[in-house]
Amino acid sequence: MPGHHPALATIVEETCRAHAIPYRAEPSLRAAVAAHHRHLRALGAPVPLEA
Repeated sequence: MPGHHPALATIVEETCRAHAIPYRAEPSLRAAVAAHHRHLRALGAPVPLEA
């Protein structure tokens, strides 16, 4: 990856770990887009009604 992304990703990951914040990284752009799509579909899923 060009630019400062690798260094910044390392800093963000370490900061998340220090503050017990979940950090997720995908191995490729394709995997990241697919994960994002799945997340958006889950957010738009209907909420089951309680009986």
